[in-house]
Amino acid sequence: MPQEETIKLSLWDKEPLMRLLAKRLTPASLGIYFFVCVSLPLCILAYAFHRGFFENISWSITVVFLFPFLAWLGFKYYEEIPELFDHLFEDIVQDAPIEKKIEFYKWLDTRFSNYASTILVLILSLSIAYIFFLEQQSVCNPGEADWMFGGDLFKLSSEVHCGCGFTWIGLFAAILQVVIGYWCINLALRAAVCYWGLYELFNHKKNWNFHIRVSPLHPDNCCGLGRIGDVAMLFNVIIFIIGIYVSLTVLDKMFVQDSSPFADITIPLYLTGFVLLAPLLFFLPLGSARRTMKRAKNDFLWPLSEKCEKLAKLSSVDNDKDSSAAVGAFFEMDKLRTQIEREIPVWPFNFRSFINFSGAIVVPLVPVLVTLLTEFGRRLFLS
Repeated sequence: MPQEETIKLSLWDKEPLMRLLAKRLTPASLGIYFFVCVSLPLCILAYAFHRGFFENISWSITVVFLFPFLAWLGFKYYEEIPELFDHLFEDIVQDAPIEKKIEFYKWLDTRFSNYASTILVLILSLSIAYIFFLEQQSVCNPGEADWMFGGDLFKLSSEVHCGCGFTWIGLFAAILQVVIGYWCINLALRAAVCYWGLYELFNHKKNWNFHIRVSPLHPDNCCGLGRIGDVAMLFNVIIFIIGIYVSLTVLDKMFVQDSSPFADITIPLYLTGFVLLAPLLFFLPLGSARRTMKRAKNDFLWPLSEKCEKLAKLSSVDNDKDSSAAVGAFFEMDKLRTQIEREIPVWPFNFRSFINFSGAIVVPLVPVLVTLLTEFGRRLFLS
């Protein structure tokens, strides 16, 4: 095996779910398999036995139209992270000793593949699901034909009367909810680790002593670091899908189930987690390179600034001919410097990317905000 291949990242070698998926699947095939093996069977069973499933829009819509894309994009994001670091070492990190590369990749891989974090994520997913299902069973009415809690399977509380356990379809959906919750929390954790790795790479906190080669006038308009922005935008699409799910959950709770959106713990938890984590996990990877890009921009503009300073001094000499020539040259040089300063970014993404990110955060929350404000106004004026 060539020596270069020994330092390629493989971020799912130890992470159980990723190791299972990476065997035979691609991101697109994972989305298709999810739709065929999970979404369709759940819908067929619900149509045959519990049609109330289709009235619950937060489940029926998301399990068919959103969850397959979430699985696909999540797996794609896992694939892009090692490719991002490989790209950075090939094009951005200059003349790095192979021993240092191996050391850095081992350091990063152990954090991506940490068993303790995987177990904690699983425990957190199970805990959130347990609290949600316990709350739902405690308020259910025995005898009602609820598609999820209309059976006698796995009653989570001994105080719950007969008929408030899971149905077979409800149990299937509950397991799916735990898996999706694990998937999303794990994805957020890996995004944070990705930022940690980028921060270490660009800011040398562990004295890696990598020489970062940044090109201020690179064709990607991001100093050659546009790949970081591309990966962040992929995570942005995942954020958008999760935001739609959160929005549908709130709307379902208020209009379909005719109850308060804060009747159980999951809605405040979803909204708080989405509003706080989405911007944080999007900007942290981008911010890791900002200091490097800003320093490269200043270094690039410094000779032009020195030239402008010399021309400014020449413009004040006694010789009118030399002074006039220096004034003209100064304005031309200053115009060039100003133009280049506008062209060189200090973030590895552009204004359009920022607009797309803002839309991914705001658009899914607009129906929620309008609904909550309308409900608040109705209660205020009717009280």
